[in-house]
Amino acid sequence: VKMVLGLKDKGIEETPDEYYLDEVLLDFTFDEYEEEINSLPLSVVDRLMDRAIILYKRGEFSNFNKMSLLEKKLGLEYVFEDVDRSIGR
Repeated sequence: VKMVLGLKDKGIEETPDEYYLDEVLLDFTFDEYEEEINSLPLSVVDRLMDRAIILYKRGEFSNFNKMSLLEKKLGLEYVFEDVDRSIGR
């Protein structure tokens, strides 16, 4: 489990929870967000993307700059446009 989550020597208790993910996505300024994203292991950024998609579908996350940075960090394109198409927006 540790290897899959990218934790290696860290404990499971250090795995970010939804509260942390929501805070990063919704409450951080863009500069804080960018700094945080760049300091996180890719496994956590991937979890952040999963949470961003959930919040986006609920209409709670819509910051284009944060979305773009998240896609760029993961090497993905059009994630949120694909979500729109999948739910018929």
